[in-house]
Amino acid sequence: MIERRPTRAAWLRERRSAPRKPRAKILRLLVVTGFFVCCGAMGSTASQKPPQSPSSRASPEFQRIAKQAAQAREGNRSQQAIDLYRKALKLDSRWNEGWWYLGTLYYDGNLYQAGVGAFHNLATLTPEYGPGWAMLGLCEFETGDYKNSFIHLQMGRVKGLGDNRDLIHVVRYHEALIDILGGNFEEANKLLSSLVTENVLSNDVKLAMGLALLHVALLPNQVDPSKDALISAAGNIGELEALNDFDEAKKDFEQLARDYPSTAFVHYSYGVLLAEVYFHLHRTTDGRREKALVEAMKSAEQVRLEAEGKAVEEAYQNRTKPNSSPHPGSP
Repeated sequence: MIERRPTRAAWLRERRSAPRKPRAKILRLLVVTGFFVCCGAMGSTASQKPPQSPSSRASPEFQRIAKQAAQAREGNRSQQAIDLYRKALKLDSRWNEGWWYLGTLYYDGNLYQAGVGAFHNLATLTPEYGPGWAMLGLCEFETGDYKNSFIHLQMGRVKGLGDNRDLIHVVRYHEALIDILGGNFEEANKLLSSLVTENVLSNDVKLAMGLALLHVALLPNQVDPSKDALISAAGNIGELEALNDFDEAKKDFEQLARDYPSTAFVHYSYGVLLAEVYFHLHRTTDGRREKALVEAMKSAEQVRLEAEGKAVEEAYQNRTKPNSSPHPGSP
């Protein structure tokens, strides 16, 4: 008997209902443990390990401390591992693997500024090693240095992140967040949509998609909690759009417009969806294509009327606002 596959909408609802891990734990699981695999713990990815520096490491003292540092790290004794890696790096400041593990320990311990320093040293020593640039960008993101974070995240992608899908997804997600902060909503939506199509479904991605769809230049943790339901509903629609489930997205958009009729960019985004439906059906010969065009034009007209209404209201308020300064010539 052939098992019937669920519809995309049903599959997405099932994924949404699954329990979700907190964002910080997800990122650390993906970034830190995922990067350890990337560094060569498995033979298939050994080529992604930071290249060895040309300096000699024959010093017995260095070898002893490096071994102790690895044992402490593998035993989850983070502070001891940090201290030992720092000792070893004082003996050999060109030890690439040492900077890598020290940086990941800093990141895992929320010591992001220290992580910036460690990964900056690694990137300087191994400029062709993409994961080093990516981790530098992730640490910079957490410190609020979004300009350099974006540059270095992109540098990591350009240099190559190997076949570590977790790392690729984390980098792409943070690039999208920076795009949202900068008002590059369409680019952010492209990045986030690519995550959804690759089965990366999380509350963080959904909220980011909602922010991009509604053109809200904030990070998810900066949103007023009273707006969570609105952002989440918009994010649900964004996920459906990414999966080309236009029928379900259209239904949800109609409900969103009813629930939040005065929210900026709701009707605009609905019009964009309807336009996508129109172009998606451009090769059909039935009435769906024409219907989609009519609906898109109606939504565009609604956006125009809303904009005109807002302008008239603002003009009226300006005219009726009491003048704080006396009129020229008045006593």
